[in-house]
Amino acid sequence: HERLVSGSDDFTMFLWNPAEEKKPVARMTGHQALVNEVLFSPDTRLIASASFDKSIKIWDGKTG
Repeated sequence: HERLVSGSDDFTMFLWNPAEEKKPVARMTGHQALVNEVLFSPDTRLIASASFDKSIKIWDGKTG
């Protein structure tokens, strides 16, 4: 299943499953500054996000 993460200028991210849903699967919050990098693990089970707030967050790849 293909997944997509989009970011917003309010420091939130949205997890999408574009082939199955027209609405985001999850809204992911917690960063205190703009997100500058998002990577999926090779098996897509995890998502890592890095922010200009100098934090890295790990998310569930299916539920955010």
